[in-house]
Amino acid sequence: MKPASIISLIVAVLISVAGLVTCIVAQNMAQASGQNLFSEIKTDGDHTRSIDLTEADINKIQLIFSNAEVTVHGNSEKSYIEFINFKDNYYSLTSTSSLVSFDETPDITSMLMFWENGFSFKGIRYILNFNKDNEPKGDKEIHIYLTADKNVKQIDIQATSCTVNITNMTTSTDYLITADEVTLNTNHINTTSAVAINSGKDISPAKKVVYNSTGDYVTNLTVNAVELDMKAEGFMCTGSANINYDKGDVTITSVGGMQFKLESDDGKITVNSVKESSPCTVGTTGGAVSVTTKSGNINVTTGAINTGNNIAE
Repeated sequence: MKPASIISLIVAVLISVAGLVTCIVAQNMAQASGQNLFSEIKTDGDHTRSIDLTEADINKIQLIFSNAEVTVHGNSEKSYIEFINFKDNYYSLTSTSSLVSFDETPDITSMLMFWENGFSFKGIRYILNFNKDNEPKGDKEIHIYLTADKNVKQIDIQATSCTVNITNMTTSTDYLITADEVTLNTNHINTTSAVAINSGKDISPAKKVVYNSTGDYVTNLTVNAVELDMKAEGFMCTGSANINYDKGDVTITSVGGMQFKLESDDGKITVNSVKESSPCTVGTTGGAVSVTTKSGNINVTTGAINTGNNIAE
């Protein structure tokens, strides 16, 4: 090894040791004075951070994380967001007059940011965090509370695995979800925009989706999944819906006139308790709903359509 390399290695080790010693000394001094070297955010025993949206004209809420449950509460008395049980200093949270962006840092190495002329580092004290008792131990949750007049145009969720609950939302909001595994529970949402799961040209289908819809009135719906379990009760689509999956079951109970295009290569199609052959088209007016699957089953129930001509023997 060249002398210059040896010198550089020695200097790097000395700097690391000095940083460690400094952290330990600072931690002991902070404890002795009753202060904490590491920031803590607590609310009633939880690690919670809140953002007040009352005065903000938010257009977009973007959430990027590994695994968490997101709940959107419509018609709330006040507009704000709560982030619960995320490890402090392992995420970035920015808020402007039109955007709220939350990005969870998945590991220590991603706390380093490199660019052409250098790098930044949040600090060795966040890696050598000795306050292990203060780390969050509960499930990660994000709660979005929005008043009826808070017209957020888009809620964009990007995750590895997520559960998303949306209730009583009546604004023109796009709900965009991209993840490997998704559980989506919607209850009485009324949107003139879109609900989309893994939608986009370069986005792969979700590995598994569980979708429970109750009393929803949507304009556009897109679902792309390898495995899909979808139950839609009291469902209405006024624009277009495209549901594509390889295996699983889709059950739709409609409350209005829609045109259904149904296709299953190896599964069973049933419309109003009548078995249909594949492909089949039923209904002539209203929103256009396309359900396409390789081996999955499709079950549609509605009194607002007549069965087509492809009735199986």
